Amino acid sequence: MKTMLVGYYSKMIETPFENESTISFNTEQKSQTQDNQIINQLNIILKGKVDAKNKNIEESINLNYSPQVTFPINIRYKDGLFGYQTEYVGSKYIVDDRTSSSTLSASENEDENNNEESLSEEEITDLFIKYGKIAIDQIGEDKFSKEQNGGNTIYKIALTPTDIANILKGILEELKQDQETIEKFDLDTKDIDDGLEEIEEYLNENKDKEENIEILLYKNSGNINKVELKYKEVIGSLEKVTQDGKIQYNAIISGEGFSVELNLSYNGLETLQNVEDNYSLKINTIDNETTTNIITYNINNKTNFVDTVEMESFDDNNAIIYSRYDDAQMDSFSQAVSERMQQVNQMQMEQLGISSSQNPIVQAIFAPILSVVLQSQGAESINSASFQTQETDINTFNQKFELYEGTNIQGTTVRGLLTTISSNNGIQEDSTNQNITSSFLNNNSRKIEEINLNGEEYEVNQQNIAALKEEIIAENYYKVEFEKNPNTGAIYRVVITPK
Repeated sequence: MKTMLVGYYSKMIETPFENESTISFNTEQKSQTQDNQIINQLNIILKGKVDAKNKNIEESINLNYSPQVTFPINIRYKDGLFGYQTEYVGSKYIVDDRTSSSTLSASENEDENNNEESLSEEEITDLFIKYGKIAIDQIGEDKFSKEQNGGNTIYKIALTPTDIANILKGILEELKQDQETIEKFDLDTKDIDDGLEEIEEYLNENKDKEENIEILLYKNSGNINKVELKYKEVIGSLEKVTQDGKIQYNAIISGEGFSVELNLSYNGLETLQNVEDNYSLKINTIDNETTTNIITYNINNKTNFVDTVEMESFDDNNAIIYSRYDDAQMDSFSQAVSERMQQVNQMQMEQLGISSSQNPIVQAIFAPILSVVLQSQGAESINSASFQTQETDINTFNQKFELYEGTNIQGTTVRGLLTTISSNNGIQEDSTNQNITSSFLNNNSRKIEEINLNGEEYEVNQQNIAALKEEIIAENYYKVEFEKNPNTGAIYRVVITPK
């Protein structure tokens, strides 16, 4: 079955295929909030075709925020160029080819370098045996045990952190003398010495800390079908189940206040023609003794292998290709696209009854991950959750301006920054009028308040923005810096200095 799974992923690289995927989310709380309901109705549908061998991809993606609110976008990677298209901008793909060639060339060179440095199976086996023996020699027989449980034979290894440190020490000491391996991997002996020094310090400081790390291997019918790891309150396991041509992997890690469960299943691996794979990630956090938060990510993917897939190359009939126009035109166009996307996002979030900064995709992906990190770090971190989420919101606000930061920014781009500031402040005014506010930032902290041009201070309003655009010379270059509010961390002031 392992060979079939490897064969599946290998075939995806070598053989063209058509795919259809659905990504959905489900949140559970003792009392469902509006945010939970919005996340639960969110789903993402992808339908397309892939020729990985020739590096060609085409996908139609629908971000379905609700049955009535949908954002469609098409992406295509063809002939080394990436383009995207959405009906909210126009019928043509947008292709920024100014960096694609160099990026592709660098990627191909990296692939070539990786191929040159790859090890043969025999070399990998030799290294595994050599250094594996060193690890085993460091472990005493008293660390191993074996028992029967039903049809399973369970092999148990109980190690302390000190045991593991001694194993690493033995491996590094041997590696230091292995000149052939050092040269093959271009290793620095100083790094090896530093590692040995750190291990020695750890061993000296942790002589009395002997809490066991237990590793259990479950063997049935000659095959390892489950691995468990236990350390303090944390328990992790990985299990493989095969039945009627279906293969499934179940992984669980749990600790105080959280658990994460990952399930992967595959159907159709016998024929490798039509394969259906399902992925489920379940994150469970406990804020206190009575409140449990659960979010589940589900991905259903169907793959149909075909002889060929057809995709159009980009041309003037189906795409706006940046290199066909001058930089000033495309900088202005890019700014217009960015503003349009912000407007669409605001409009769609308003239809959902939330603010533009509360896009449910961001909440569904990042909030649960943040929660697990906080749970693993203890109560003090949990109490600071709202601050960290606020920080994420502020970073999102700052990033749309920080794109323009630099010491050698052309005048056309600086004008684009002024347009972004005008658009942002205008959107915030609209939000105030409609009583739509962010969960974490009041409207005043989400505006750019001051612009300093060549030492002169200007309050941000439409009249001053228009006047500043006139003063900025398109062909000249400027230094653009930002200042942040020391209390919130949000950008509030822009400093523009002519070169």
